Order: sequence, then structure tokens, then C-alpha cells
Amino acid sequence: MATAICLERFLAGFIFPGRLTLRAVAVKTTITELPDSRVRLDAEVPSEEIETSLAQAASELGKELRIPGFRKGKVPPEMVIQRVGREAVLEQAVRESLPRWYEQALIQADLNTVGDPKLNLEELPPAGEPLSFSIEVAVTPKAQLGEYKGVEVGRRHARGRGRFPRRLSRRRAER
Repeated sequence: MATAICLERFLAGFIFPGRLTLRAVAVKTTITELPDSRVRLDAEVPSEEIETSLAQAASELGKELRIPGFRKGKVPPEMVIQRVGREAVLEQAVRESLPRWYEQALIQADLNTVGDPKLNLEELPPAGEPLSFSIEVAVTPKAQLGEYKGVEVGRRHARGRGRFPRRLSRRRAER
């Protein structure tokens, strides 16, 4: 469920308009550091974005449904929500939009992830409420330099046979 689109494809929509139609979403994020280079990213998607995704998913489902009184593919989104149920349409909307929200949360949190995320989506929100979810994911560990000042390293001279070492020693002597 938590398949994420890659960042290059995400940014391709901004660099090459028309190739990919993604829009930025204001996802509120909080980060909790966990042991072993892992973080938990708690995200909250605003209710306006949820309702937009719900309407879009209902519109897509309406293109496939056959309901008496409507031509095939011409069922209005409100009728789809009424017939199929808000929960089912919302589940489809979240399934389609979650990768975009996840990617946006990662960009806002400025995280470099490694491996597959573990999604925790408690329940779908009622109408007018924001959607909250959390993701546990491994991140690239922060490098820590050891004590490097004062370390001495011996200088090695090249040994060899042939013309090159002789030329090198002559050039050193000329300086």
C-alpha cells in the first residue's frame, strides 16, 4: 500500500510539464528519531486535500460504473459516493494518493531514506477531518569523524626499474 514514486519521476512533473501531473500538497510532518538509523515520520494531510482526492477517485470510479438512469461512464461523483459508499471511495482515494503524500512528506522533512517504509494508517477520517498516518523508515546514517588531527602518515617513494624512475630522479635533482 505504501509504494512510493521515485523522486526523479516526481520532479519530472515540474521540469517537464505535462509528463506527470502532480501538485504539491501541504502535508504537516513531525520526525521522531529511532535507534539503528531509523525515523518515524508522522504526517497529517489536510481535509481539503482528502476531499479533493475523494472527488477525483469518485469521478474515476464513475467512468467504470453502470447505474440505471445514467449512460456508462457518465455517473456523477456524488452518485458514486452515494451508491458505493464514502468509505470504499475514500479507501480507493487514499490508496491512489498515499504515494504522493508520502513523497511530499519526505521532501518537506528532508530525509534520505533507505529500504522499504513501514506504513501505519490507523483509520480513515470522517468528513472534514485530516488524515493522519505514520511511516517508519531507515535513513542514511550520519557520518561521524574520528580523531584525525595529529595522525602522521609516512611518505612512500616510487620504486621501479626502467626509464621513468631515472627521469623522475633527474627532474627532482634539477629543482
